[in-house]
Amino acid sequence: MKISIQSLGTLGDVVPYLGLAQGLIAAGHEVSFLSTEEFTGIISEHGISTPPPIPVKITEWMIEAEERGTLSNPLTFLRDWKRMVKPTIDGAFDASVFAAKGADLVISNLAVTPRAAAEIHKIPLIFASQQPVLANTGQVPCALVTGRNLWQLGNRTTYLARTLLEIVANASVMKHRRNAGLSRNIFPSMRSHLGKPLPLITTIARPLIDSPPSDWHANNYLTNYWRAALNRNWACPPELSAFFQSGPPPIYVGLGSMTLKKPEIFANAVLEALKKSGDRALLSTKHFASFLPDDSPHMLCDFAPHDQIFPHCASIIHHGGAGTTTSALASGRPQAIIPHFLDQFWHARHMNALGLVPKFASTLKITPQKVEKMLHHLKDPNSIQIAKSAQTKLNSQNGVERAINIIERHVSDFSSDLSNHR
Repeated sequence: MKISIQSLGTLGDVVPYLGLAQGLIAAGHEVSFLSTEEFTGIISEHGISTPPPIPVKITEWMIEAEERGTLSNPLTFLRDWKRMVKPTIDGAFDASVFAAKGADLVISNLAVTPRAAAEIHKIPLIFASQQPVLANTGQVPCALVTGRNLWQLGNRTTYLARTLLEIVANASVMKHRRNAGLSRNIFPSMRSHLGKPLPLITTIARPLIDSPPSDWHANNYLTNYWRAALNRNWACPPELSAFFQSGPPPIYVGLGSMTLKKPEIFANAVLEALKKSGDRALLSTKHFASFLPDDSPHMLCDFAPHDQIFPHCASIIHHGGAGTTTSALASGRPQAIIPHFLDQFWHARHMNALGLVPKFASTLKITPQKVEKMLHHLKDPNSIQIAKSAQTKLNSQNGVERAINIIERHVSDFSSDLSNHR
């Protein structure tokens, strides 16, 4: 089977689909992976075909989005739609259609352009997300809106934000759909595609949601997070290896690819707390290079595979992205979260409710005193034991294998339905 995976976003939005692609290829399928130009290199390095990329420079986009506050909440996202989002969708449309040509299936985290591509080529479609966003439920709030449990009616209401974004997105591509001879319905169903059931897969670390919400529809699926085998040829730099060996395991502190409008608040809070605690740390270059004194006992670290460096650390402080949260869980190390926007707050609240992270504060409200409390929590023997238990739970299900079973069954059912109607 030929499968077109299409993902637009940061590295955290690409890596889980790399894991899925690796599993699909191992199962005998042919996979191509559409993303932006910045990530075609890492995709190709893992032996996966890449069609012409989506013409968006995501790092530059994220910097401008941070300056404008575009991703602060769904309302600011809609406010900046015409300037920030519509040009991205326009550029992605042709790339999506081209990437899906000759495929038997499209799998994507994008609701608009891949749907159109699958309609044009009359092939099955599967949507996937690393957060509770796609499938409405009264048991878990939409991660785009809040991490707070608002009970049945409140939780369901939060998914209206996703519906509103879909309507605006579909309205933005009406010209493209008309030119392609497609229907101009701006209220597409999240339950069906080409008259057949539309699978929605939520892939999330097992400790966070153990079982599918009981009010999900039959075509909604839950899997453990899709973990990729990244950079197996990566070798630990000599200076980093020497740092690990020169003292007790350090605390890792980093916010992934996040760009902060006021980085000094975060950096100074962390550095002051570390100075008081006497701990040494491995700090992300992106967030600390401008603030670290020359005589610091800490070390800066550029990109390195989390699954290879986290096991060498005593604990992990991060932003709460889905991928980093899962990598921290997989390491069995205690962790704390300092969220920045959107689903990161969802992860922080749910991890805190499960006792997996201490009380959190955002990147704009973090203080040295709050970081000190986090450091104290990370050293608590109970926190260490809880982290080990969560590691065991995470490893109890292979999310990629389960997803492949869902994918193969869906395509088989889709093809059978088409045959029966001929």
